[in-house]
This record gives sequence, structure tokens and C-alpha cells, in this order.
Amino acid sequence: FILATTDPQKVPATIQSRCQRFEFRRVTVDEIAEHLAMVAAGSGIEADADALRLIAIQAEGGMRDALSLLDQCGVMAKRVTVATVREVLGIVGREALHELTEAIGRRQLPQALATLNLLLEQGKDVKQVLTELIEYLRALVLYLAVPDYEEIYLTDAKEALAELAPLFGRDRLLAAEERLHSAIQELRGSMRPRITAELCLLDLCRVEGSTLAALSARIEQLERQLAGGVMPVYQQTPVNAQSAPAVAVQQPIVQEYAAPAAQQPIAQQAPAAEQVQAAKAAPAKKPAVKAQPQPAADTLAAAVNAAPKPKSARVQQTEEYAGDFAAGEDFWKQALEIMKAEKKNSMVSCAKNGRVFSFANNILQVAFKAPFLADRMNKDDYRKAFEEILLRLARREIRLEAVIEGKAKLPQKPVKQQEVQQSPESETQNLQVAQLPENLRKAFNALGGSVTDISDQ
Repeated sequence: FILATTDPQKVPATIQSRCQRFEFRRVTVDEIAEHLAMVAAGSGIEADADALRLIAIQAEGGMRDALSLLDQCGVMAKRVTVATVREVLGIVGREALHELTEAIGRRQLPQALATLNLLLEQGKDVKQVLTELIEYLRALVLYLAVPDYEEIYLTDAKEALAELAPLFGRDRLLAAEERLHSAIQELRGSMRPRITAELCLLDLCRVEGSTLAALSARIEQLERQLAGGVMPVYQQTPVNAQSAPAVAVQQPIVQEYAAPAAQQPIAQQAPAAEQVQAAKAAPAKKPAVKAQPQPAADTLAAAVNAAPKPKSARVQQTEEYAGDFAAGEDFWKQALEIMKAEKKNSMVSCAKNGRVFSFANNILQVAFKAPFLADRMNKDDYRKAFEEILLRLARREIRLEAVIEGKAKLPQKPVKQQEVQQSPESETQNLQVAQLPENLRKAFNALGGSVTDISDQ
């Protein structure tokens, strides 16, 4: 009897003790390529060495699969080249993967989408593209960890990996691997695989995601920026604490610059300096008032306080109406968490790029910067899926509207009804009700009616 299995550990010990065991291992790539060259020479098939090595790699240790593939390629062309093998297998190839990985590394989303579109027009399968991209990023991860590991150079040459390595960090590559594996799982139930791939590339270029690897990648990105001299610059305006209610303080503006701080013009301090000069010159126009020496900040505050003020000391601000914004934001966050738990990752990848804009009249408006994301969210399948979640959360129907950032309009604030002035008769009636004993007053409030007379009898 001959027993063959791929899981020898599952064979009971009582059976193994009565058997003579032989371990069969996969044939190496070099051995397969060498055997293919011998078979091709004996069969009259002209084949390039690179093509035979690519066949050996794609066979994944199976000699029978390698021979079958060589036979198919020999029928397709008189001379078997790398292009012939790619055409037979439908694989993407090193050049296209290198171009796609470089676009992701440089965060060039238009270039990445253009490369994906070109591959799909050539007839490549979406799953095949993402699978080979996973293998290519895996080679980059191992190159950063162990550059001497020869196995990774089956994916691409050492020079090509060395060119792309500075564009990535280890955490970003690990986050990208997780996102690609998630996208391949989504393809099983996706009606539009292309959309899944496009949203995946969007996340890879923007380093998005809520996993630990994605968060570590964003921290790593900040550290690389700081190490390269990219620092945040905040716009600050000196303000006296006593004049704070009358002075509008600007929020900090974050900028990025790569040059040393000594070479950067301090443009943020120029307006404050001009105001100080104007404030110092202002007392000279009034000779009747003796100017007292003050610090620059006090002089600025005094000049601002000398300007005409409204009667109220508070700054009048107009608040835009967004309905019950807090409730809408809470519903949206809970809906995203439920979608994540239900493994609807394509919808989550699209929806997480939006922010709650308003929530009024049972209409939840979510704003997106990219118009194509807003259009996708307004499609029936995505919109109804989120509306069902919102119905479960709010116990009432809530309509979802995806709008474009900067083009959306806030809902109209409801007009408050004017209070009706009470007539003298109503005021007299209220006074009479207030004079009733507590038990009678409760009965009057419950049953209604009118008080005609109050007597001590």
C-alpha cells in the first residue's frame, strides 16, 4: 500500500509507525529552468533564458506545470520570450508593477489610476493585478529587512528595488499589504471589481486606514518629514489678555517648508509689526494727551481698544445653521463602525473620506472633497445600505445625501413662531388660577375650564 498526503501530521502515530516515510519537496527554480532548457533543446523549441526562468517561477515548484506551460508557449510563438509567457499567463510584469509601485510611493494617485486603467485595457484581471502588487510590495519589505535574501530578486532586480525602497517605510508597506489583502477578499462579492481596486489605490496613496499598521505608517510619515526639515509653522498674533473680547485671534495656519528656518522670511510677523508701528504713531496726532511709554503689546492693545466698539463687549458672530450637527456626526460614526463590523470594506473606504455637513429635517448631509466619491455614495446600493443602518440607529427614516465640499448649502434655519401677547382677560385668569388651593389648581390644569368667582365660603 502507498499512502500519499500533503498533511502528514494528520496521519495517526499508529499508522506512521508501520510505514516507511519519504518526503517529497518542491523543485527549485534553478533546477526547473535547467530541465526546461534541456527539454526545449530536445523538442526544437527556441526559448530565451529569461523566459524559461519566468516559467520556472510561475510553476511554484511543480515540474509538471512548468512543462505544460512551456508547451503552451511553444505553440503560441516560434521563439518563446518573456512577452510570450506573460501573454499566456496574463500576468502584469515587472515594468508595470514597478511603475504602479512608484506612483503609490510618491502618492501620485492620478498616475496610479492611469496605470491601472492601462492594465485593464490590456485585458489584465483585477485580482491578478492586486495579487502581483502584493508580491512586489512583499519583495520591498524583505529588501528593507534583509537585502541579502536572494529569494526576493525573483520578483525584480536589486537595482529596481533599491530605487523604490526610499519611497516607503516598513510600517507603510505593512499597512499596504493589509489593505491589498482586504481588497482581494472584497472582490469575491463585488459586482464592480474595478471600483474596489480604485478605492484600494486611493487608500494606498493617501496612507489611510484605521488599523494599527496604518496608524504606525502615518506616524512614520511625520517622523520622516521632521527628519527631512519639514516643520509646521504657526501664525501668531500678539494679543493683550485684557483686550481679548474685542480682538479676533486668528487660528494657526500649518505650512510645510523644506529650507532651514534662517532662510525663511517671517511673513507671519509682518502684519503685527506694521500694527505696532501704526499704534506708536497714533498718539502723536493728539498733542493734548501725553503719551506714556508702553510695551509693544500694550500699545497695540490700546490702539485696538481706541477704535469704535459696539455697545456689547462681546464679538458678534453669525453661526451657520447645520441642524443637530452633533447627533448627525454620532449617527455617521456609528454607521461606519457597523459597516466595518459587517466587512463592507468598499463602502467604508468610500464613506470614510466624507465628513458630516448638516443634519436637519431627517436629512444627513455628508461632504466629500472628491466629486467621484460623492457620486458613488449617492448610488442606490451605497446610499440604501447606509440608510438601513441609520434606520436601525435612529429608529426613524433618515435620508443620506452626499454633497461636494465647497458647493453644498446649509439648510434653512426654521423660523421661530412669535410669542402671542396675552390679553388683560388672560392675565386676570392666570392670577385667579394662582390663588386657588393646590389640589384645585391641579384639577384645573388637568381638566381645563375658567374661573368665574373665588369665595371664602
